[in-house]
Amino acid sequence: MRCVEDMAFALKQWQELPIGRERDEVGCEVGISGQSCLWRLYNLYGFDISHDLTYDVMHTLALCVFKKYV
Repeated sequence: MRCVEDMAFALKQWQELPIGRERDEVGCEVGISGQSCLWRLYNLYGFDISHDLTYDVMHTLALCVFKKYV
């Protein structure tokens, strides 16, 4: 299981890399594709992105997002 602190650390590392192959490889390894506005909630209130979100299964399957994350 991922913890939000590890994800935040990986995001900082990902942001420091120049745009290109290295950044894409790190992003694929840790599951980051970009910075979300939800990270502001983590910084302000301790919102845990990996545990506090509700996933809508019906729309996730329809958009083929399920395949990407599984």
